Amino acid sequence: MNALEEQFPEDGQAKVLENCGLGCIGTTTIERAKRVKKNAETLGDLAAGLNGQHIGGGKLKLEGSKIYAEYDRCYRGMVSKTKEKISSAYCNCSQGWFLELFEEVFQQPVKVELFGSIIS
Repeated sequence: MNALEEQFPEDGQAKVLENCGLGCIGTTTIERAKRVKKNAETLGDLAAGLNGQHIGGGKLKLEGSKIYAEYDRCYRGMVSKTKEKISSAYCNCSQGWFLELFEEVFQQPVKVELFGSIIS
């Protein structure tokens, strides 16, 4: 992370880590999410089904046409186990994870925004 911070400005760090998240989500999770979507009649059904499968932390909430995710802990092992202060740029990995999840589920581009994180 130190090398990343030295070589890239903050927005570049975010993009690198978002790309890590794109590759972090497994095909098994995506396939499970697609099965949930297939059986969902509404976005609310989709969010509830994903929560039931504990996909995306199990705390997805639908507000209007937007799905919000909330974590009660960091799922990244090296982040959650460290005692040192860690850059909040790590949380962009989750942004990429959700981007990949929902673009695969909906088969179209989606917008994912990071509003806050466990670290920050």
